[in-house]
Amino acid sequence: MAPKYSRAFRPILHALTRLSFRFEHKVSDIRIVGQEGLERLVRDGQSILVAPNHADHADPALMITAGRRK
Repeated sequence: MAPKYSRAFRPILHALTRLSFRFEHKVSDIRIVGQEGLERLVRDGQSILVAPNHADHADPALMITAGRRK
């Protein structure tokens, strides 16, 4: 049987991520620079790879949070 996605967990996990940023990692603001260029590439059908430049436990959550913005 294939695993089923539960929509109930998504808001809970996002809230926990925000709390982790604030209290564990001391992240108070996320600023995205160069987003317009990425949006243009995606509209043009180009493939892109976005990778954080620092290895940290917060990086995956930061990438997900940045990807959710718009």
